[in-house]
Amino acid sequence: MKKYDVIVIGGGVTGANALRELSKYELDVLLLESNADFGAGVTKGNGGAVHSGYDATKGSLKAKLNVEAVEMWPEYAKDLDIPYERLPSMTLAFNEEERETLEELLENGKANNVPDLRIIEKDEILEIEPTVNPDVKYALIAPSSGITEPYIVAYACIENAIKNGAEAKASQKVIDIKKIESGYKVITSDSEYETKMVVNAAGVYGDVIADMVNPGKYSITERHGSLMILDNAQGLELKATLFPVPSKHSKGMAAIPACAGNIILGSTAEVMNDKENHAFTRDQSELLFTSASKLLPRLRRKDIIRVFTGLRPVEVNSDNDFVIEEDIDNKDFYNAIGIQSPGIAASPAVGAYVVELIKENHDLKAKENYDKTRKGIVDFSELDTEQKRDLIELDPAYAHVVCRCETVTEGEILDSIRRPGGATTIDGVKRRTRAGMGRCQGGFCESRIVTILSNELGKKPEEILKENAGSEIIIGEE
Repeated sequence: MKKYDVIVIGGGVTGANALRELSKYELDVLLLESNADFGAGVTKGNGGAVHSGYDATKGSLKAKLNVEAVEMWPEYAKDLDIPYERLPSMTLAFNEEERETLEELLENGKANNVPDLRIIEKDEILEIEPTVNPDVKYALIAPSSGITEPYIVAYACIENAIKNGAEAKASQKVIDIKKIESGYKVITSDSEYETKMVVNAAGVYGDVIADMVNPGKYSITERHGSLMILDNAQGLELKATLFPVPSKHSKGMAAIPACAGNIILGSTAEVMNDKENHAFTRDQSELLFTSASKLLPRLRRKDIIRVFTGLRPVEVNSDNDFVIEEDIDNKDFYNAIGIQSPGIAASPAVGAYVVELIKENHDLKAKENYDKTRKGIVDFSELDTEQKRDLIELDPAYAHVVCRCETVTEGEILDSIRRPGGATTIDGVKRRTRAGMGRCQGGFCESRIVTILSNELGKKPEEILKENAGSEIIIGEE
């Protein structure tokens, strides 16, 4: 049995960033993910907004890490070749009462050191975003906001960490943790590992993992959010992320311009107390579309190509804050849980914060040859004619377009599978390359992706999963 210095439990953006930060040091580090792919839990179920931090409670850890991370994002995204664009957000107010809320958010944002916040009026709003509801009166504009693709953040961090000597394993559900003399024994559904330290970044299951060493210490409730995706050919090109005036528990039904050109609408915020409830209902659909239409009256139902849901882990005793701390009763067991919105935005700073906690107990030696960079999968559709020709000459697989809606080639799909921590499922390929994310939602390309996965992984087509165990889409002969 190989022994590790640190085991990170959870392969979403929190665990992935912690893994990357740990890979900077002379440590044997392993990440364990329960799903068949990384970034397939809380991380995949949101709109990808990089929030500026104006609404996080003053003095909270959430506010501190959110604002710190926003300043990290440009260099961070460049180093890891992550889709990212600094794009302002506008929180829209339609009456004087809502204007008062904007004033409160402005003051809170200033207290959090969010830069360049200001309240603007109708003419300037419509100049920035002409498609906004003309009944708008005021907006709080936050120029430091941005957009990204959350699951690519997780993949990039894990790939970079592996490049620097870390390990990452999917389909490793942790079922028990035992304290031993040298630290902890982590038991999964099919393996056992020993480690000196544990980082618990298990999303909605963060309390379940924590209970294995300290029963009842934490309690996570699941806030269910539903979202819609519009076709990238629907005609609206937003120049800002649009929010309504927020409620106590949600930023409201936003309209988020995704990096790939789609618009994402959402999300709802409903407490479910069910860690596996991903249902999308007709009532949620009506609420989403009606609320988003108040911001953008030109929205059309026929442009909706996909609906999905996400779960936000809320630690009920933390006053809506992140919980990132060493377990007081279990040395070297570090929890990074309750990472709800703005978890994506804050994730680079969250990873660094976890390592700073570990440094309080341990002298970590930095690697001399650490490489902070990672090269992403080429986007064939964005290349000019000469670049496409050159790439095809190097590898003819780039001449075969597999996904017509998004112009994704066989070369890109093969790269997504073959790279460290690569795709092993249909949705894993989809999230890494966008194959299957277009108007037909995989109707044309999904069977071809199954064939490619089957050939690359040495599995029968009927063994290829859409996502997790039990999601096979092809039935073979008995």
